[in-house]
Amino acid sequence: MANPRQRRKSRSGSHSAVKQSRRAKKNLRKHPAIKGPKALQDAWDKKKTVKQNYEAIGLVHSLNPVAQGGTEKTLIVPASEPEPSPAPTSAPSNPLPVGRGRIIRDENGVVIGVELPTETETPVVQQGKKEVWGEPMDDSDDEADKMISPEASNWVKIGKGTPKEESGPSGLGISQKKKGKEVVGALEKLSASGVKTQRHASMHEVVWLKELVAVHGTDIGAMAHDLKRNVWQKTPGEIKRAMASPEATLQDLTAASNGFKLLLNDDVDGAKKLFGEGDSAFHLLGLGVVDFLKAALGMEEDLMPGAVKSLTDAEAGSKAAAKAARLPKGSAPSRYPVGMEHEICQADATVLLGLTQALSESYMGYLQCMYSLNSAHGKFSKMYKQVFPHGLGSYGTPAQTPSVSRRTSTLNVAASMPASGIQTPGSGVSSAASSIVNGKSGASTPVIPVSKPSGGFLSRLTSKVTQSTPTLPVTPADNAATVPEGPIEELIVAGAAFGYGLFNLVFSLLPNKVKKVVGFLGYQSDRRLGLEALHVAAGVENDLVLMTYNGVILLLTGWQADEERIVRQYREMLISVEGKYPHGSLWILNRAKLERMTGHPNKAIEILREGLSPLRPMKFQQADALLMFELAWTLLADRQYEDAAQSFLKIIEMNTWSHATYTYIAAGCYLALAKDQPEFKVKARALLDSIPKLLDRKKIGGKDLPTEVFIQKKIDFYKRKHVRRAGPGTESDYIDSIFLSPAEELAIFWNTHSRITPTIAQAHIDILVALSPPVISAPNSSGGEQNPELDTVDELVVRDLLLGILYRVTGDYALSRKYLEAVPLRESEVEGKWTAQVAKFELAVLDLRQVAHEPNSARDKWQAAFKAAGTHLDQAAARSNANVDLSSRLDSRIMLLRDEIEAKSLALGLK
Repeated sequence: MANPRQRRKSRSGSHSAVKQSRRAKKNLRKHPAIKGPKALQDAWDKKKTVKQNYEAIGLVHSLNPVAQGGTEKTLIVPASEPEPSPAPTSAPSNPLPVGRGRIIRDENGVVIGVELPTETETPVVQQGKKEVWGEPMDDSDDEADKMISPEASNWVKIGKGTPKEESGPSGLGISQKKKGKEVVGALEKLSASGVKTQRHASMHEVVWLKELVAVHGTDIGAMAHDLKRNVWQKTPGEIKRAMASPEATLQDLTAASNGFKLLLNDDVDGAKKLFGEGDSAFHLLGLGVVDFLKAALGMEEDLMPGAVKSLTDAEAGSKAAAKAARLPKGSAPSRYPVGMEHEICQADATVLLGLTQALSESYMGYLQCMYSLNSAHGKFSKMYKQVFPHGLGSYGTPAQTPSVSRRTSTLNVAASMPASGIQTPGSGVSSAASSIVNGKSGASTPVIPVSKPSGGFLSRLTSKVTQSTPTLPVTPADNAATVPEGPIEELIVAGAAFGYGLFNLVFSLLPNKVKKVVGFLGYQSDRRLGLEALHVAAGVENDLVLMTYNGVILLLTGWQADEERIVRQYREMLISVEGKYPHGSLWILNRAKLERMTGHPNKAIEILREGLSPLRPMKFQQADALLMFELAWTLLADRQYEDAAQSFLKIIEMNTWSHATYTYIAAGCYLALAKDQPEFKVKARALLDSIPKLLDRKKIGGKDLPTEVFIQKKIDFYKRKHVRRAGPGTESDYIDSIFLSPAEELAIFWNTHSRITPTIAQAHIDILVALSPPVISAPNSSGGEQNPELDTVDELVVRDLLLGILYRVTGDYALSRKYLEAVPLRESEVEGKWTAQVAKFELAVLDLRQVAHEPNSARDKWQAAFKAAGTHLDQAAARSNANVDLSSRLDSRIMLLRDEIEAKSLALGLK
């Protein structure tokens, strides 16, 4: 039996090619990062060696003039007209000594010639002296070259000076030489600027310095004499210089925080440039956030792969940084484990990566999101226990959350500022800040001042700053919140809370069916705890995530347990961030949303148009597309159909998400005007005719968007209807059989009609009831009119659904219930099963709005309304499946409304 060595020996002689793994091939293609001035990085060619690059640029590749290791291949570059070589530098007029020569060099130090005495010149021998070796030797190269064998001739030439016209790779053109001169000029200019090169400490050096500081404080001499820890035997001067340069982590953290300032102020290019200047975990996460916002804000399909790549790189970079910074057990110089800040960046990058997967709004996208979140779940649970060992109760609400820095603090404007806008010791604080017990309002609690966050890394993304003094309720010592010291610990507290809160919020908003499929992973989500953690993430400040969440609640739930409180908090957040980031499109968007949600559509339209003005100094294309999207829906809700259509068509020029959807809605807007103005029908037809090509566009992953699936079904439906009415061969004219505006029908899914004014709602009702067959006593019955405009059950049901929503807006709850209850009765007769599901949800909203409208409703009435609403929501959720159009969107609305019901039940003491 052959031993293993013999087997390896027999295999080694095999002629078969060695198969390399994909990872090995990837490693072989790696090139070292070029760390140097940007001019040098731009001019560097990875296909050339170091020597070839330096020669092409016009630099000396080594300070050692003796060539070693053989010669390199000469790169043949397409030759251009050679640059005339400069004339040799004239030799000095001094006479040459006897038996000597003079080497002549150019301005770059290259030997271009040797000056020797003329042959006619006779050497002058001083009296009484002779040459040491007798007659002078012939030092010409001709005789020496004859003595060299041909085999060694190439090697002997190494090290000899090369004339100017023969130096460098042959064939270098004038353009390349000019480029080299430009690079050298840029480097000389940089060198002459006198700017000191910033020193960056490595991860291992940072860990080593932390350990020394933890033991010796600021005693540099003791650090140098610590034989156990100063393993590299650094001198006091070397340690001092390492300490004098900002710690890499703190320095990178500060730089990344500045990047987020730029990003929130719409300076995307500046933020991306700043993030690109570093390779720390914080910079990589910053790049990932920029790409994520670009993809998410405009639903840009083309940008999603880039966002996935950036976030994947951030995840890998954070993991590597955490591994490099990890210390042996028990030697951490902080109250938190070393490297936790990098673990937080890694987990937060994973959450954003999962959100990117969920942007498709499909069940597959949600499953991919859950797969990504799987790796973050364990990390968040571990970090939550380490950072918040006593839970979030000691941190409480934003008004009572402890600060995350030792500087003077600030607090929520409306929560703590008196009428003058300045907090004084005698001015007191609001009831929200002074009447808190275990996170609930109602009883007075002593308060003490605490400090505010100085603007940490993640809190830069999520925070706001005001000008008042915060307060903190006194809590038992064993349950006291630890106040972080310095930006690093601030990042750990804010980052752990932000990631944990966002994780819980994202998971809780996923459709029930998706959560059931992945339930075996053991995920447990708590939306309330997630929202509380998001408050802690910004210390005493509110954040962007909470602002966005409040906007979603106001738009999609249809009813809120405490709408006044949500609007008040929403407005306070905006007051703060608008002063800090005056150019931020996100704040303009939220300001317009707030005006629209509070019944001021004209004010919202004015804000959005100002935000889209070309006079604005900063531009964030994806955020501006979101402004245009909001403007288009606001105009549509306000019945300004022509402007709405133009706005939807402008979005096509601003982003790549579902051009078919924008075109379909614009066509519906023009159709709403076509009855009185026939020219708009021509525009609508042109848009509808272009939709099939838009629907056939290649999708990322080959998946159709839910809205595009819905649009294709509606176009097929209207074609069949028109063929039935006008005969075979007429399907291309199906626009003649559309009487319900497609834009108004699709607006149901965006809940557009629930926030319009009663006047606008009545104008919608007048249009709908004028369609034939007329609306009679029983909304689900049909008249006997010949060839009515709405001659299908689907159209009649959609009209009933719209009327039920609109009558609820006008306050006629009896008629609203009549129409909404009629929709599910014909569920078996319709093609679009979504109408019954939406009707059940709207009935739940009606139950809650009706009891809230009654003055001083008794607890038993509220309890009955909760029970009825819960039943309707159960029925709506039971109808959710893959055959129901856009059901995943309604699933999230159902969960949000359930949360509002639970909050009101707790407030009334019914639970």
